[in-house]
Amino acid sequence: MLFHVRLKYFFVASIAFYIVLIQSGCGEADKKSDGSEATGSQTRSIFTSPQEQQLYLADLLRFRAEKDSFLRAFPRSPIKKEDRRTFRHLNYYEPNPQFVVKAILTRNVNPPPITITTTTGSSRGAVKYGVLEFVLRGQRLRLTVYKFTDQLDGDPNSHLFVPFTDSTSVRETYGAGRYLDLDENETGEYILDFNRAYNPYCVYNENYSCPIPPRENRLSAAITAGEKKFH
Repeated sequence: MLFHVRLKYFFVASIAFYIVLIQSGCGEADKKSDGSEATGSQTRSIFTSPQEQQLYLADLLRFRAEKDSFLRAFPRSPIKKEDRRTFRHLNYYEPNPQFVVKAILTRNVNPPPITITTTTGSSRGAVKYGVLEFVLRGQRLRLTVYKFTDQLDGDPNSHLFVPFTDSTSVRETYGAGRYLDLDENETGEYILDFNRAYNPYCVYNENYSCPIPPRENRLSAAITAGEKKFH
């Protein structure tokens, strides 16, 4: 049975630039902007200048255009052939730098095994790899991070899987939840960019079987960023 094929970044050079850009701002969070990292009731940006923020926004828009092109034209696109005839672009929230935040991962020493139910009623083995803690618009939030058991033995495509639902689910975004993928690092410090929160492939095609975010990853906050419902 097909499982969800995670949506990877398509253009390596563009994403490498994006990572360098964000990391360059992590040490100077005291400079204010309209991005968001909470200090009490206030916010502070991970971007160190308006120019850096504009570069980020331009890269995000470029990424979205490239992704739409892939879904529209690639022979193995998950979008059905009959739907590709009228498909132009995905539905997104407007880019919002406030939804780019720093997070700290606390890894589980002995990650407990679990099974994650999929949209077709099957299940997939995983482990609770750890917990990400972050502040978004003044709210302290946490998301459990998972690794699939078939990616634990040196799989070069291994990644940290962060599925979630939030208060926009069903109403504005896919009811079963959206995903973020993270490349693991040694520091435990990560950038969560909810502008890149994406829908699983089963949104476009029921032939895919996609993991459903566990109950512990239901956020009370409204994540008005990233992909919206597919039409």
